Amino acid sequence: MKDIIPYISSLNNKITNLENQIKEMKNDFNNKLKSELDSYKKQIEEYIDKNYIKKEKPIFYGSKIIQENEKDLISKWFGNKNPISAKLLLDAKIDDNFYQTFFEKCGNVPNTMIFIKTTEGERFGGYTSVIWPNDGKSKDTESFLFSLSKKEKYKVINSDNAIGAYKNNWISFGDGYDLWIYNDSNSRGGGTSKSNYDISGGGYSLNRGKSIFNLLNCEIYQIEF
Repeated sequence: MKDIIPYISSLNNKITNLENQIKEMKNDFNNKLKSELDSYKKQIEEYIDKNYIKKEKPIFYGSKIIQENEKDLISKWFGNKNPISAKLLLDAKIDDNFYQTFFEKCGNVPNTMIFIKTTEGERFGGYTSVIWPNDGKSKDTESFLFSLSKKEKYKVINSDNAIGAYKNNWISFGDGYDLWIYNDSNSRGGGTSKSNYDISGGGYSLNRGKSIFNLLNCEIYQIEF
């Protein structure tokens, strides 16, 4: 009996060692398996993201008026509201039926922002949060004008006259008027003044001292927050 005890003890040690080896092999296998699965998962996610997920385009993507380094400035003009996207409603073909085209594309849409580029290179426009009236004026306390050329924003000071539209004549910011585009925009363009918005400088400073401008391009977006 005394002779078998050392043998049993040795056997127990071998069994314990074997169990430890098996445990280490199992842990090693699990770690390798997890690493392989994580690697495959990452490859699959990258493939799906590259080939099947539609990526959001940067705000004002493809604009012919807005420069890349001006997009942050425009976003800041909205204060606490954070624009997440801008849907192009109208890349205006400047013609003699602007009013009808405008209301077909933008008439029943809130949060519209109009960007204008003149033939002399000035860039300015306006924003309104309300739907445009088809014939008359509308109140909007959030409306503002801006100049990209001067990097300035101009708040509305008479919100009762924030925007206006007069059938087959023009659309305007201010009922008095501060910025307008004629229906026959191809031949007459539009104009600027100073009445309902806090525009810095003289009466025509939005357009560098000139009342009437000729349109080179006009882009109208719906801003989404």
